[in-house]
Amino acid sequence: MSIQSSLELAVSILGVGHRTTLMVSEERDKEVAVEQRRIYDKWLKNNLVKRQH
Repeated sequence: MSIQSSLELAVSILGVGHRTTLMVSEERDKEVAVEQRRIYDKWLKNNLVKRQH
């Protein structure tokens, strides 16, 4: 089961304020951030721009 599916299930069963739902939501946020970073890095590479640290 994906994190997104787990989050949807937790919301529907436990509600948005439940501790478990909040923990799963944090994991989903991390997953989204990693994906956004990957997309951004790919965009930079495709546009011949080097990322500055």
